[in-house]
Amino acid sequence: MRDLRNAVAHALSDSTGAMTVSADEALHLDRVSQWIPLTKCIVRRMLKNEFPEQYLAYLREDGTLIDTSATERP
Repeated sequence: MRDLRNAVAHALSDSTGAMTVSADEALHLDRVSQWIPLTKCIVRRMLKNEFPEQYLAYLREDGTLIDTSATERP
């Protein structure tokens, strides 16, 4: 994964603005697809830690839903 990460980072930070990693390459697609689910989970956890009141505020730490229907009624 490190090689793919470096290739993406270099493509995004290239001063010429030219993309050096092709999203159409089957190898890259397979490698990215393999890591997307785990990466999404990690990002969600990081966002929940940093912004607990704004991001997924309806979820408790154990993953259960917070019932907001009682607090929304006047």
